[in-house]
Amino acid sequence: MTRLELYATAAGPGAGLPITHGAQAEILHRDRVYADDQERSRRDFEQNLAQQKMDRAAALAREQLNTAQAAATAAKMAAWAAGVAALGAIAQAVIAIVK
Repeated sequence: MTRLELYATAAGPGAGLPITHGAQAEILHRDRVYADDQERSRRDFEQNLAQQKMDRAAALAREQLNTAQAAATAAKMAAWAAGVAALGAIAQAVIAIVK
């Protein structure tokens, strides 16, 4: 039964007649079911949205962690390079003194 048919049945055979109890109960039931479906749909949407936000935040955090680790590795290599360059300078100084 469509909503229009339901309201026509609820109104009774003549216009202006009070709604029958069965039809009124059916209207209230359908309205409650519709409201429950809308609420469930809204909750599902909000949960999915929250999950997507958390997934994006986790991906960004992983990317930032990878970037920080790469920067730390680069800093360690630069320190080693500076140390090797200092040793090279010392070796050159020693060679110059020995000559």
